[in-house]
Amino acid sequence: MHVSQNLPKNLLMGSGAMSKVVELCESGCIEVRDQALLALGFTVRHDPDIRDYMNALNVMDSMKRIMNKGAEGMMEIGSLLRCVWAVSILCGATMPRDRVKPPYS
Repeated sequence: MHVSQNLPKNLLMGSGAMSKVVELCESGCIEVRDQALLALGFTVRHDPDIRDYMNALNVMDSMKRIMNKGAEGMMEIGSLLRCVWAVSILCGATMPRDRVKPPYS
C-alpha cells in the first residue's frame, strides 16, 4: 500500500465507516449499491490487512446475498459484476502495489 494511503484507510477502519459501506452494498438504489461495491473493492485491493479486517466484519454475508439475488435474476448485471469483482479481492486476489511479478516459463 502506498504510504500516502495509510492514514485515510486507517481513519476509515477506526471510524467504523467501512461497516456502513458494507451495509450500502445491499442498498435498493443501484447507484449507491454500485459505488459501495467499488469503494469496498478499491479499499481492500492492495492491503491484505484491510482485506482481513473486512472479512472479519462478515462482508461475505452481504456479498453472498447479492450474488443470490443475481442468480435469481433479481439484481442488475452491473451490480452483480461489481460484487463478483469485490469477492475475488476479498478471497485473496489482493496484491501489494510493489509486488514483483513472478517469472513465467
